[in-house]
Amino acid sequence: MKTLHLIWSFGHGGIENLLINIINNGNHNKKSMFLLIINDDFDKQILKQLDPDKCTQIYLHRSRSSRDIKPWVKLFRVISEIKPNIIHHHRQNSILLTFVSKLFVNHKDILTFHYLPDDQEKLKIIRLFDHVIFISKSVESQTHRIVKLKKSKNSVVYNGIPSRRRKYSARKDEDESIGIACVGRLNHLQKGQHLILNATISPHFPRNLVFKITFIGDGDSREYLESLARENKIKSRVSFVGPKSQDEISSLMQHVDIIIQPSISEGFGLSLLEAIQFNKPLVISDIPAFKEVCLPGEYPQYFKCGDADSLASVLHTVTQEILSGELSLIDGQIYDDNYSKKYSIVKTIAEYEKIYKNA
Repeated sequence: MKTLHLIWSFGHGGIENLLINIINNGNHNKKSMFLLIINDDFDKQILKQLDPDKCTQIYLHRSRSSRDIKPWVKLFRVISEIKPNIIHHHRQNSILLTFVSKLFVNHKDILTFHYLPDDQEKLKIIRLFDHVIFISKSVESQTHRIVKLKKSKNSVVYNGIPSRRRKYSARKDEDESIGIACVGRLNHLQKGQHLILNATISPHFPRNLVFKITFIGDGDSREYLESLARENKIKSRVSFVGPKSQDEISSLMQHVDIIIQPSISEGFGLSLLEAIQFNKPLVISDIPAFKEVCLPGEYPQYFKCGDADSLASVLHTVTQEILSGELSLIDGQIYDDNYSKKYSIVKTIAEYEKIYKNA
């Protein structure tokens, strides 16, 4: 079976990490797995994470908003030459490109719907797909309120990650600062990074706490967040280290005490699963997507979505636990039974392949 993954751009994000994990961990080679990037918008360093023996990379080099038909001619030529059995889309609007190609190549169009729906009109075209994969029950239920799909034409498949559980390392020096990290695209309206900065000036934030905040990622909100750090008089305690590879993030997390995922809106908690693997105290917003992923209990600790004071109160509790050595973390067996197996990239790949065969 030949599979062509179709994506508009390839930068730092959850979709890209998922594709890297699927390609690198799947049982295929570069003659059966293809990645086609439409726009001339990709990060060469991230693409180097792909195993060259597992995937053939194809570039259309289309300029954003370009009306030039040459990239589309090249796309149809590529499809004709490869003759993929499956074209796997990661945005619904790309179906308008490949729906025509079905006239000369017999392929199935599969969509993974990665986001909470926000545009009713644009959503209607998902009916053109042979099968739609939702990344969570939250995304599925909200989409079905707008567009009804046959049960046989849609599934929920959780995004998986490679299993690499870390052993918790206790603090060596009680006088060192508390390290706080947040991983994700810098888009405060969705990801909520501003809440971390505002929590530090809340009356509920632990007094006299020496802390360092590290934001891992990049995005349109970086300038705003840097300005907010200056306004809150904590600029010297905040670092923006830019986007990092999965291995680089793992290295950085060894020196972190608390991981915060303050998202206001998410379709799924992929970054949350990655954070759980680091076996560190984890503080997250109480959005439905996160609650769908996590087990009920003391780990991770929730704060009220969008509420900096609530986040500050939870951080007060967590820092006390860290300094006292009385942490609430996930037992290894519980992790294996409820996270490692359920959210394994191996399971994701197997469920994708089953859908491909039955589409």
